[in-house]
Amino acid sequence: MDDLLLALVIGIGLIGFAVFYVLVCAFWYISIPLFCIYVYFKYFRKERKFEARVLEP
Repeated sequence: MDDLLLALVIGIGLIGFAVFYVLVCAFWYISIPLFCIYVYFKYFRKERKFEARVLEP
């Protein structure tokens, strides 16, 4: 009975860790492209404003 309980605890722990790991990976792979897109658009807007200022005079 003790061995079965230990196996159950280890199994639940591994499954919980696997689910946590998958969630972290999913969040990581979703957040990095969003951050890159945000930085790109921010830089692109700044560059565009700078270009507009240069062309104005």
